[in-house]
Amino acid sequence: VADDKGIIAGHILLTPVHLPGHPRARLMALAPMAVRPDYQRSGVGSALVIEGLRQAREAGAGAVVVLGHPAYYPRFGFVPASRHGIRFAHD
Repeated sequence: VADDKGIIAGHILLTPVHLPGHPRARLMALAPMAVRPDYQRSGVGSALVIEGLRQAREAGAGAVVVLGHPAYYPRFGFVPASRHGIRFAHD
């Protein structure tokens, strides 16, 4: 949670996920991430993603998958999962 003097400016959720056929893969899913409209474009979302990824690494995640805007997440190193043979049922 991003807190600004008692105001919740945004939040992020990371959840462990299981990749069928790869029971030993340590993955996490990042979604949702949301920022209050009056805090958007102020760095809150970036700070949430950076801290979320740091915590995922600390928890031992080998990779993080995200369901989100395809133009936003590449700045954090995300690439389409399809490049790694991972498909989303709704693609």
